[in-house]
Amino acid sequence: MIEIVVNGNNRQMPPDASIANLISQLKVKPQVCVVEVNGKIVSRDEYCTRYFKHGDQIEIIRFMAGG
Repeated sequence: MIEIVVNGNNRQMPPDASIANLISQLKVKPQVCVVEVNGKIVSRDEYCTRYFKHGDQIEIIRFMAGG
C-alpha cells in the first residue's frame, strides 16, 4: 500500500490505484469534479492512466449547483 493525502487527509491506496479508482471509491462523478495532483490539474482523459506515488498530494474539487 502507498500513502497519499486527499483533501488534507491521509489515505492508503494500492500501488496500482488510479485517479479513476479513487474518485469511484469516494463516489464522486468525474463530470462534476476537477482533480489536482501535487498542485497540477489532471485532464479527465488521464483519470484511468494516472497512478499515484507515495506521498502524492491530491485535491478533489467538486462543482456545486446553486444560485
